Amino acid sequence: MPDMSYSAEISISDDEPCACGSCGWRGPAGLLKEIEDCALDPGDASPAGRCSECDSLAYLDRPADRVREAAPALREALAEMAQLLVDIDEAGGFAILRRRFLKFPDDKGAKRYLAAHDRISAADAKARAALTATE
Repeated sequence: MPDMSYSAEISISDDEPCACGSCGWRGPAGLLKEIEDCALDPGDASPAGRCSECDSLAYLDRPADRVREAAPALREALAEMAQLLVDIDEAGGFAILRRRFLKFPDDKGAKRYLAAHDRISAADAKARAALTATE
């Protein structure tokens, strides 16, 4: 079998933010150790160095990457929140508060309900739009 190894060198500044997925360390690239040897599969991201805490491979810490990694959990939470709002509405919770507001429009609690209902409706619309866009 032919030798499939190669050498690569990446150039990043010492102040680039990096993170270790194994131990959670975060810090500047200047604190990473040299990699020396590692095995990567095609398509793997290029590591920035070895973690100074646990010696695992560490990578550039980009906010967009963190958002992409968190996206499935965020989508699930948004779907649960949207369903919760539907459940509250179907159980008559909003209707009870709405009737109170109509009966006592100057009541502070009723006014707070109206403001909260508007915010909930706007958040629900945003969540539904975000969920639809990711499907």
